[in-house]
Amino acid sequence: MLQSIEFVALAVIVAAIGLYMMVIGIGRIIRAMRRAPRAAAPAVMPKLVAAAKLVPVATPEADSPLAFGWSTAWLAIRTRDTAKVVDALGLKERQRIGWQSGLAAVHDDGLADDHVLVTPAVNGWTFVIGYALPHPSADPRSDRGGPLLAALARQFDDVQYFFSGPALDLFAWSRYQSGTLMRRYATAGVETLFDEGMITEAELRHGLAPARQSNPGGVGKWRPVLVGAVASPHSLPSEDMLLQIAGAWSLNPSLIDTAMPLTGAGAAPALGFLGRVPATWRHRGGDRKAG
Repeated sequence: MLQSIEFVALAVIVAAIGLYMMVIGIGRIIRAMRRAPRAAAPAVMPKLVAAAKLVPVATPEADSPLAFGWSTAWLAIRTRDTAKVVDALGLKERQRIGWQSGLAAVHDDGLADDHVLVTPAVNGWTFVIGYALPHPSADPRSDRGGPLLAALARQFDDVQYFFSGPALDLFAWSRYQSGTLMRRYATAGVETLFDEGMITEAELRHGLAPARQSNPGGVGKWRPVLVGAVASPHSLPSEDMLLQIAGAWSLNPSLIDTAMPLTGAGAAPALGFLGRVPATWRHRGGDRKAG
């Protein structure tokens, strides 16, 4: 009897934690994640931009694409028009910057909260990198990511969002094609924060096993999992799974400077943009500084 009571109590606690995470969304715990140790990444970023205040660089150094994707968030947008992406995002205090310095900036404690890097196009894709991107949330009242993606999808044919937070087992991905939301998925540990749209072949191929099935038959036949549902431990997302899905949908950023053949202008040294994010991206409750 005592064991049964303890089991029920544990189940109630787990459910309460799941509800709390659903309400606060991903954004409220990003600061805790940024204080946690980051997963080791092959990418080396030795050039740090000033921590307290961004100092404009008179002659920024153009360089070739570098790998990223570990413990960060990014957009992959199907376009070579980097300037159009910068305008669509509404970034402020923009400055030209190379890959190495830009990646260092969006991982710097003094800039990461409110700056993102917009990269030069790589094989037809422009990336927007940094935890300052709005974070998807199951609560519409605090969701800034969904509206931003929908707005971008009205200007670009293919817009994808990826969030990798292995320190707290937070993973999310979304995709719009031709202005339509195709997929939106996020988990925190064993809790499903949201699961919308039809599961894709890439997700199945790389190990995501939905918790519920409405009809047999494979891709596109899965019923969305209810928020708060507990996923099978064998199907939990991981950073590697997320990177593999990114590679199937667009490009795997962890392979950009090693195993991925680069074509055209994407292979040449180039400059992107570093900019401060709009104040409207902030989550309620003072998650970020004013824009």
